[in-house]
Amino acid sequence: MGATGKDVWDETCLVTITPIGGSDIEFAGRTKNIDVNTGTKDMEGMPVNSGGRAVRQKPEEDSEWNFSDCYFVGIQTTGTDISPAQIFEDWSNVDRNDPRSVSASRNRVKVRVAVLYTDDTTADSAGGAVAGNSAGYRIVCANAYIVEFKEKWDDGLLKADFKLKFAPFDLAGNANRKREDTETTGISALGSYTTSQNWD
Repeated sequence: MGATGKDVWDETCLVTITPIGGSDIEFAGRTKNIDVNTGTKDMEGMPVNSGGRAVRQKPEEDSEWNFSDCYFVGIQTTGTDISPAQIFEDWSNVDRNDPRSVSASRNRVKVRVAVLYTDDTTADSAGGAVAGNSAGYRIVCANAYIVEFKEKWDDGLLKADFKLKFAPFDLAGNANRKREDTETTGISALGSYTTSQNWD
């Protein structure tokens, strides 16, 4: 794997969360465990009179990405100090005056999430580019929602778990998930995340 001869992805990865119409928020510094659970593309065999089976394909299920044992700094207002609690409650609902606050809201904020594994030591964002002659593997989802957020006080540390959920396709049938891989030529930076585009 990769131009530098890596056998496995280990030690580090980059995580970027982007609210729709907003700027990238870097989460690598406060995340620990990531489970990318892709929805199943199930099928069902239905018996017919001949003794055979007719195969029915079922629609792909929704995907869930789980982030656990995450560390974050309260309710902040800068690009490096935003917690998933703010996006879960409502990013537009943050009181930026000190003391800051965010209240429960019926508003749901769509987000794009990118997870990047790379040996490019100059890369500082999962949504950014991977340089040529570097290896990289990126998974991206768009039009996702943070559907669950839990805070816990464990071993004297404040930590959080949160869950993202998204459909594999939008209403028009466009993909909400993609994977990119490179060994030598690099990967381009993701485009803006807006109501009209997910990443290009």
